[in-house]
Amino acid sequence: MADVSDEEQQSGVARLLKDYSHPSGQGDHEPLPGSVYRAKAFGMTFQAHDNTWCYYLTSYFICVTQIMAPLVILLYTINSIDWSETQFPNFEKWGVGAEEGGWMNFLTRTIGFMLMFAFLCNNVVEAKDNKNSWKKLRVLAIVLEEHESVEINWCWLYAGAVVHSYVSLLIAADTFLLIMFAETPTDIVMDIVGLVFLFKIDHVAEDFSAIFSALGWDDQKVGNFYYQKVKNKQVNGKEIDDPDELFGVVPDPKVYLWSLLLNGVLVVVYMVLFLALDLKQISEPDSEMIALREEVSELKKLVVSLNQTSTMAPILR
Repeated sequence: MADVSDEEQQSGVARLLKDYSHPSGQGDHEPLPGSVYRAKAFGMTFQAHDNTWCYYLTSYFICVTQIMAPLVILLYTINSIDWSETQFPNFEKWGVGAEEGGWMNFLTRTIGFMLMFAFLCNNVVEAKDNKNSWKKLRVLAIVLEEHESVEINWCWLYAGAVVHSYVSLLIAADTFLLIMFAETPTDIVMDIVGLVFLFKIDHVAEDFSAIFSALGWDDQKVGNFYYQKVKNKQVNGKEIDDPDELFGVVPDPKVYLWSLLLNGVLVVVYMVLFLALDLKQISEPDSEMIALREEVSELKKLVVSLNQTSTMAPILR
């Protein structure tokens, strides 16, 4: 009974992919990266696995974490800025003197500059790739609805576009602030690695592939499947001769266009700010320093009191 139930629960897309075989003699086409949102949009579910509830719960937790974590990191970092110490422009922070931290300070900032530039540029490329792959999936969804009577969950498909655009912008801001405050090269590398992990946490073929592979989404197979299903089909009154070229067939998703534009502008803005802006974090209170300051304050009061006493002594005589 369990096997029959699993088969009945499989969506039309899952069955079509399962039965699909790439034509012999044809090379592979461009892969279509999968995510939790995209898999759910096409009705793919965790099937034939023990503790299926654990798979679903993990996927939802990951989605919520990806949405919340970049914002929490950004708010926490902004809240820790000592705005009274902010200076612009200030190129002395790149100095190699003892006060600035010597050559290690210069090298650490140089590593941060290069890695941040590479990461932000990669963010722009990711935004472009997400836009192009999303357009293909939208066309595939239209074709499957019209020719295969497959039900598509458009809410999940659009939710994925919004979340990816939102996360890419916040991750860029997080990258800038975290590297600005990094004190060692290790901090910089670990921050970058953590942000890359967070950015791709929902991707099927990335760090949580052990969980998400159970959805049945194979990037290469879906890419081949898309090409064969879409080729020579008509969408919005236009025949698709080349499935890899969709110009004029469907419009670019606006949320991805804005994400691409803003990420491109922010590369320049963040790099200039990194060179010239000097931010300081609010230093945590040191209990020993506080006690020392209180003792100094008491000593000052005592000295003032003694001075007043010595001044009054001749008068009293």
